Amino acid sequence: MLWTVILALLVLLLQTQLSVCLRGLRSGVSSSSSSSSSSSHNATQQLLPGPIIIGVRKGGTRALLVSTVLPTARNLGVILDNKLSFTANIAVTTRCCRYTLYNIRRIRPQLTQKTAQVLVQALPISRLDYCNSLLAGLPACAIRPLQLIQNAVARLVFNLPKFSHTMPLLRSLHWLPVTARIHFKTLLLAYHAANGSGPSYIQDMVKLYTSALHQPNSSLHPHCEGDPSSHQQKHVGLLSWLQNGGMSSPLKSGQQIACTSSGAD
Repeated sequence: MLWTVILALLVLLLQTQLSVCLRGLRSGVSSSSSSSSSSSHNATQQLLPGPIIIGVRKGGTRALLVSTVLPTARNLGVILDNKLSFTANIAVTTRCCRYTLYNIRRIRPQLTQKTAQVLVQALPISRLDYCNSLLAGLPACAIRPLQLIQNAVARLVFNLPKFSHTMPLLRSLHWLPVTARIHFKTLLLAYHAANGSGPSYIQDMVKLYTSALHQPNSSLHPHCEGDPSSHQQKHVGLLSWLQNGGMSSPLKSGQQIACTSSGAD
């Protein structure tokens, strides 16, 4: 008889605990559903919503999945942010290059100048040039950390102190500054797309434009006569001008670019 009473009390206690747990679950689900409805109403008034609560029914129960909108995303090693400022990508690039320069500087006394130049071109300079065409159009203050890295690389090649002037070093190494390298990469992609040797997804977006001044039989341009194939030589002349340091000395007129092929003949 005593055991029967004890079992009955245990059953009542378990029923009470189960009812309390179920009541708590119902109140939690109702409050979360009301908050999700209010957040979905507010999300229509905001450009970038916060946490998104999604209800999923599985096996008669409701599970809540919380999805957040991240400000950055990584694709092919490049960090893209929601403002396309590439601040995070530039910070990661500079941090990686500083670590590489630190390791190269430790073995610099055992390297010759030629070996050091080959080593820095393979490691930090190639890291600076990776997908640098995405940085076209950014202000100079955003590109400055990358330029400081290139200056440090040039001083490391010649084993000079920290505050040495770097423009003569870049000229002797035949290196363009970072901003000019970005412009050169953009022009190179446009050149390959215009001549059919670039990727197809870029060729579909580029269309050649020929003005009246570049027509072979036009009287407005008597000094630049030739067939349409001369446009390739003009592009090559422009790219070689940029590569030889033409960014520091701008052209006097646009006719000088157009007449590059005719003057070489």
